[in-house]
Amino acid sequence: MKKITAFAGGRIDFAGGWGDGCTLIDPKGEYVLGRVCNVGLELGSQVEITSFENEGVHIVCNGFDEILNEEMDYGGDLDLFLAAIKRFGLNGLEIKAHSHIPYGSGLGGSAAMAVPLTAAIFYAIDFSFRKKAKDGPLPYALKEKIAEEARALEIEEMDISSGWQDQWAAAFGGVNYIYAENDPQKPKREEIFNDKKSNKALENNLLLVYTPKNKKTRRSSSAQHKNVQKIAKLELLSDIARQGEKAQTALRKLDFKILGQVVFQAWETIKQFTNNSASSAQIDWLIKKTMDYGAYGAKACGAGGPGTCVVIIANKKTQDKIKKMIVKKQGYKILPVKISTLGLQVGEN
Repeated sequence: MKKITAFAGGRIDFAGGWGDGCTLIDPKGEYVLGRVCNVGLELGSQVEITSFENEGVHIVCNGFDEILNEEMDYGGDLDLFLAAIKRFGLNGLEIKAHSHIPYGSGLGGSAAMAVPLTAAIFYAIDFSFRKKAKDGPLPYALKEKIAEEARALEIEEMDISSGWQDQWAAAFGGVNYIYAENDPQKPKREEIFNDKKSNKALENNLLLVYTPKNKKTRRSSSAQHKNVQKIAKLELLSDIARQGEKAQTALRKLDFKILGQVVFQAWETIKQFTNNSASSAQIDWLIKKTMDYGAYGAKACGAGGPGTCVVIIANKKTQDKIKKMIVKKQGYKILPVKISTLGLQVGEN
């Protein structure tokens, strides 16, 4: 068996998160349909699959080294891999994986691992998928299939509630408007742009800042969607969806001032929706400080803090001022912003 290698990236969510995959029905009997604006990153995860001479599946990932089989129970650090083993009946394989996304960063790290893992497995066990993958870049339908299956690892196998924006961003990369039209669980994806000039302009107007951990526990996506069901803040969810639409409109025009304003509004709505539990002292400080320094707007990525903040900046002068301020703060780190133009990649060698 040749070595199969797959790679996919994380994402920055500008607006619309917390509403993707929502199953809440409004008083009119209609679903609250998610609308998300995000961008796929090259910062991501790689998975390699080869044959393994013994029984079970040998997993080597970010310091862990274990042999798993489908009879084992969940509850360990490698549950995502165990879910894949159970779902696809895997045996006699070695899976080596590595994530470059900081743990708990809010950059969709779980999906950035699940998507290449799923793609590599399909490449290994599905002849039709392997043939199409060898013929060139994966077509839309196959990327969508991998995104759906990667999400199913969490929802169906691990019984974890999850939205869909992370898996779609990992599979497709690029600058995205992802929305549910009729079925809240069946998103569609529009590419906002993918030309070098626009990508570079966006990269130059973003800063990605990783904040230090504190004692506060990060909210899981499961808690996120249970919160939706419990609180039923329909108006806020509708606001979140509208902000996703506004963000994509601003991006199409490369209007970073409006984008920054929408991003900040989205963060304020998320804080209101979560009764401020999505934030942390570090994130509050960073957002206020960067905007005092001239940023157009900022928000925490994903489910909130502690984690990573995206900052929409006005120009290089503002960027340099903010960078100098950040490097002086212990525990804060600037992460690279490079747009993934290809999304999921899979092949063998």
